[in-house]
Amino acid sequence: MMGTIFSIRDGDPAFMKNPIIKAWHDLMKAGNGKQAASEIIAAQANDRIPVEMKNVKFAMNTWRKNTAIMEEYNDPGRFWYMPGA
Repeated sequence: MMGTIFSIRDGDPAFMKNPIIKAWHDLMKAGNGKQAASEIIAAQANDRIPVEMKNVKFAMNTWRKNTAIMEEYNDPGRFWYMPGA
């Protein structure tokens, strides 16, 4: 489900058709992101995630997008670290 939280937040039209996902989106937009996240986690824990969030095509598009971002910043042989991490 990588990337779904951003699609919910941003109001992805494919997701907004589902009233449960739309409610999570509305919570986020109203400043209640913690409540939305808690409900999403509970739905996942109880195997009640809406089918739109399990869509393989969506997952592959998200995977490709994230891979492209990583490749853009990939510099083989150069490493970085975050102090305190």
